[in-house]
Amino acid sequence: MPLRAARLPASRPRALPPLTPQPAPRLPRFPPRTPRSLLAADSAVLAALAASVAFEVAVGSNGRVWLQAGTTADTIVCANALRNAERMAPDEHAPMVRQLLRIARR
Repeated sequence: MPLRAARLPASRPRALPPLTPQPAPRLPRFPPRTPRSLLAADSAVLAALAASVAFEVAVGSNGRVWLQAGTTADTIVCANALRNAERMAPDEHAPMVRQLLRIARR
């Protein structure tokens, strides 16, 4: 008996759901003074980070901080820098960021 090719019904292309951007990682709450210092125009830690890393930060008045950088390693560096900056003087922020970047990029 010869084989016959089966006819498959024409299929319609399926609509894919729209892509949604990944949410930025939310860091734990900071003390109330930290978001205020990050919102200041002369934030030393944000200036030090911006000189070396491309990142986005959103600061809520409720103490929440959302952070996103180009790579996971850069996001971790930024998060660590914000955490460390809580307990440091503003003139110590730039050296601390350089040290974190040096360690992360080994």
